[in-house]
Amino acid sequence: MSTPAGSQEYLVSALTKLRSAALLMIIATLLTSVGTLAIVLPLWFTGVIPRLITHEAVMEHEVMPGMESKSFVSMSLVLLLTVVIVALVGFILALIAVYGKLLPSAEDFTKYSHEFSTPSTLIKIGYIVGLIVGIVGVLTLIFIIGFFLLIVAWIFLILGKIGLAILCFKINDKLKSGIFIAAGILFILSLIPPMQILSFIGWILAYIECSSLLGRVTLSTQAS
Repeated sequence: MSTPAGSQEYLVSALTKLRSAALLMIIATLLTSVGTLAIVLPLWFTGVIPRLITHEAVMEHEVMPGMESKSFVSMSLVLLLTVVIVALVGFILALIAVYGKLLPSAEDFTKYSHEFSTPSTLIKIGYIVGLIVGIVGVLTLIFIIGFFLLIVAWIFLILGKIGLAILCFKINDKLKSGIFIAAGILFILSLIPPMQILSFIGWILAYIECSSLLGRVTLSTQAS
């Protein structure tokens, strides 16, 4: 990698921010999915959630062994609040990952090389416009236009994910990283609803490879 020192600084900054984005997305996914399931599944199989859904414990005054109706309802409310808090924290971390780390990372990649301008533009348009339209859609959900706006927001977010995949391919072009090819492919495949888990794996690969590339870039800079 024979690039000017200034460009190397942008590359280091871009990879560092992308690694942070990947780490935050990994944590956010664990909180919103694995964390929620870890709370919900045990209570589902022990019958707590089914009773809450059917209102058996409240409407028919049925209680679990050793529990009163009030305590059952209280525990159900605590469960619901816990799930909401865990999911909310995960959602906030995902927002920080995308808007606080991924977008600045894409900007630094563009400063490192103009070859990254296309994926950077797709990421910015996709995630920024998608977020704005999505918020407006939620606020106007009581009207028909709200549903339309949410669909438009979803399309823009897909555009942002495609930009992320192209960014991974460009990183491979410039830095010769086969792992980023795999990550980019996983991000594209994750656009298929049943395969969304692949995005999580893609972020893991991105985090690991960013650390590796940072080490390689640092050694190259010191050698020059």
